[in-house]
Amino acid sequence: MKLIKLELNNFKAIKDFIFEPNGEDKSIFGKNGVGKTTLVDAYFWVLVGKSSTDKKIDDDIKLKDNTGNPQLDNGIEHKVAATLELDNGTQVTLSKIYQEKWTKNHGKPVAEFDGHTTSYFVDDVARSQKDYNAYIEQHIGSIEVLKMLSSATYFCNMPWKKQRELLLEVCGDITDMDVINSDERLKDLPSMLEGKNVNDFITLITQRKTKLNSQLNKIPTRIDENQKMLDDFNEELNQEIIEIELKDFRKKKNILENKLTTIKGGYAVAHLERQIAQIDTKIEQIKQQYDATNNADVLELQKQKSAKEIELQKEKQQLDNKKNESEILNNKMTSISQQIEDCRNAWKVEKKKVFSGDNICPTCGQVLPQEKINEAIEKFNKTKADNLKACTEAGTNLAHKKQELEHKLQDNENTIATLVENINNLNKNIQELDVQIIDKQKNITETGYSEDEEYRNLYREKVNLKKELISVQDDCANSLKQYQSEIEQLDLDIDVRAEKLAKIKQLSAFKNRIKDLKAEQKRLGEEFNNLEFKLNLAQIFTKNKVNMLTDKINSKFKITRFKLFTQQVNGLIDDTCEAMTQQGSTYGKSMSNGEKIMIGLDICNTLAQHYKLDVPMWIDNAECVSEILKTNNSQMFNLIVAHHDFLRIKEPILKRF
Repeated sequence: MKLIKLELNNFKAIKDFIFEPNGEDKSIFGKNGVGKTTLVDAYFWVLVGKSSTDKKIDDDIKLKDNTGNPQLDNGIEHKVAATLELDNGTQVTLSKIYQEKWTKNHGKPVAEFDGHTTSYFVDDVARSQKDYNAYIEQHIGSIEVLKMLSSATYFCNMPWKKQRELLLEVCGDITDMDVINSDERLKDLPSMLEGKNVNDFITLITQRKTKLNSQLNKIPTRIDENQKMLDDFNEELNQEIIEIELKDFRKKKNILENKLTTIKGGYAVAHLERQIAQIDTKIEQIKQQYDATNNADVLELQKQKSAKEIELQKEKQQLDNKKNESEILNNKMTSISQQIEDCRNAWKVEKKKVFSGDNICPTCGQVLPQEKINEAIEKFNKTKADNLKACTEAGTNLAHKKQELEHKLQDNENTIATLVENINNLNKNIQELDVQIIDKQKNITETGYSEDEEYRNLYREKVNLKKELISVQDDCANSLKQYQSEIEQLDLDIDVRAEKLAKIKQLSAFKNRIKDLKAEQKRLGEEFNNLEFKLNLAQIFTKNKVNMLTDKINSKFKITRFKLFTQQVNGLIDDTCEAMTQQGSTYGKSMSNGEKIMIGLDICNTLAQHYKLDVPMWIDNAECVSEILKTNNSQMFNLIVAHHDFLRIKEPILKRF
């Protein structure tokens, strides 16, 4: 597609101007502010409905006042017409007219401003906006594609995700299997991934490595701790000899204990001990029965108290609910009272109204006939009566509602009084139960078992039997003393041997723990090495994918390179998209204006080839570029800042390569 002619009338600061390149490249010179960008905006407006920077342009088409607001201009036409030569050789003129809409409303002496309208024409035939855009889509190309191909800066100023999406559409994506099949080392990677993507796989491996590394770092310390405990046992211990000695000491102790039992097991001693045991059993039964009886009374009182407390909580909840209901009813009554007062005031205002209609005809200026005046008075009186009746009915209804609310409020207050009384009674009951419980518990503590006659008799009998037992046992004291002394010595010998066997057991436990820790260290080390291997494969995959996709996309461009991935410290990669020069200058940070233009032209060339569409290209600030990149077959317009006070059109002289 070529631009044959672009005609501007009252567009922005340009009153009338015809730009007629006739399908050829042109350079447009002029100072800042003389209209270079206006030409570009006019071209974009007529084709895509936006400015050259993809902004809404309607508010900038008209001249503005000193406050920056568009001036009213009594509906003059703001027109742009573009004559284009399509790829099939036919010419078409697309034009738009933007103007104020002035409407004379009924009863108004003059027309009033009522917004703006935009009219659309194809070869001077009026079209709707929908049909106009459909014509451009069908015969030229999509609006979005026209924006990208007509400006050297549009693509790189799109969101990076949209840029990346378009690049993959134009140049083709690289699948994970493409990357895996390209390197024999990656053949086992799919089975390792188990359906996960590579970034998630790397994250999981890194997390597991961190955990393993923490575990591995702790194991040497634990081994040292157990070895230190092992080294603390300097005594040489023979388990077999110690077990023989322990067995011999226990055998001797058993013989002595049997002798003691024989001495203690005399008839008199055994008989007395049995009697004492029987008395102890009876005493214990008396205690249990006494405790059960008195504790049952306390438990019953506590059960009654719990029931009262539950009932008290329910009553309090009902009281809160009723108080809330009373507050709501009071608010409603206040509102209705205000509404009744409003009705009363409205009735008074309506009552004071008197007929004040005009008896002069507004059309002819003559006095109206008496029947017309009477008719107006009758209509006024009827309206007034209706309004008074409506106020009265509304007030009556509101009064009835207020009376109903008062009854409800009184019922609520009665219920509240009852609930308060119930709550006070319940609190009193609970306090009384507390006193009973305390008295009961105090009585149990103070009285004890001493008041029971059977208990006192049994206790006295037990004391007498113990005295008798002591007397019998004293007779055997000398024999018992010798045996007990020997048994005590044997107990010491047994304890010493038992401690030595416990040490031997501890030593075995420390040795086994050290053995287990070393085995665990070996297993974790092998797992760590396996994770290192998997991580290495994943990183090879990531590097290969970055290189393959970057090379594939960059091969489609002459001077442009794209940064498509960002490498993180942890080995993961994030998608991105940013144009760069071959020297690494990025579009958004370090690239000069001239480099941006060259990069933009290169991108437009590739996109034009993909979409098989050549459209006129506008290159703003072309003076920044020493050598303009040659386009495929696109018409080019270089906008150059110069000293001219007016737009000057020339053939382009800039060198191309």
